[in-house]
Amino acid sequence: MSFTTVIILTILAAYIMMGLAIYGWLQRSAGQWTLPFVAICWGATIWLFAYSLEIITTELGVATWMAKIEYLGIATIPLAWFILSLFYTNPSFSLTRNWIILLSLIPAITILLVFTNEWHGFIWRSLSVEDNGSFSVLAPEYGFWFQIHFVYSYLLLLLGTLIMFRAIFMKRKAQRWLSLLMVFGPIFPWLGNIIYLSDVNPVPLLDWTPLGFAISGMIYAIAAFGLGLFDPLSENLNELPKA
Repeated sequence: MSFTTVIILTILAAYIMMGLAIYGWLQRSAGQWTLPFVAICWGATIWLFAYSLEIITTELGVATWMAKIEYLGIATIPLAWFILSLFYTNPSFSLTRNWIILLSLIPAITILLVFTNEWHGFIWRSLSVEDNGSFSVLAPEYGFWFQIHFVYSYLLLLLGTLIMFRAIFMKRKAQRWLSLLMVFGPIFPWLGNIIYLSDVNPVPLLDWTPLGFAISGMIYAIAAFGLGLFDPLSENLNELPKA
């Protein structure tokens, strides 16, 4: 994949997610689930813009700072997705302050360790800029806390997806497509992230997450503008009349 293609996809995905964040905020009266939805979109926007700058530069210091900024989204999106799944499937659900603090503990520690990594190497034991044949990218060697962050993030993603999948069967037939889009939306960026972190990456060191976000952005745009995602009636599962 060419450098230009990667940059275009990354920036396009960033603008799509930013547009959805703004639109979601304007439609926040649709339900409390819209707030974690907006958090996801803003997190993705930060991640994508920072990643585009990371791969544009060839300076290790600049690329490292961009990688750190990316974690403002990387560390928070899984938690926002889990909370979104709880609120979207049960509009009357509430989280106590203690639960929010507990769930936020690992993401908060992760962000703190990212921005202080030079002191301990818990996130990255080493970082270097390498040329993969098409452009320069960061080549990280991960530390032990990254593994904790990785497991926690994908656990939240899995739990949130299972909760959302259950909602498909709670919806009326006419609204199940909307639930399906909500379930499959986040799968693509995280699948891209798994490919990036694995040994099967077809383009070494290329982060496929931006392409995943581009797909997710289009899915959520369809849900928002074509299927009435922010219609207050569409999110209240418990008040739907029985068929």
